[in-house]
Amino acid sequence: MPAADSGSGLELLYLDRHCAVVDKPGGLLAVPGRGPDREDCVTSRLQRLCPWCIGQPAAHRLDMDTSGLMVLGLSAVAQRHLSAQFASRSVQKGYVALLDGPVAGTSGTIRLAFRLGS
Repeated sequence: MPAADSGSGLELLYLDRHCAVVDKPGGLLAVPGRGPDREDCVTSRLQRLCPWCIGQPAAHRLDMDTSGLMVLGLSAVAQRHLSAQFASRSVQKGYVALLDGPVAGTSGTIRLAFRLGS
């Protein structure tokens, strides 16, 4: 059942008693970091929306600056199954990059750091 964000700032693309698919915005942590200033994240927002959610629902992570879909297990059984699928690489993932300027050729290798700075 897709749902609006209900004030959480999350777009829920799928939600049932066992799992959720969330469209994580860039700039939001996937899971809590260290310190009180790093507690706002996808998992804490999802737990406010779904009181039945387990403490650590994330089966995978996206970097803070990366936007995209996250799949989260709301029950312990679902989270274990999802985590196992990511660990065994049976989940197919795709990435889209926005580029500034023309790209020469139809394929190549990126040899630059994905993140600038420290």
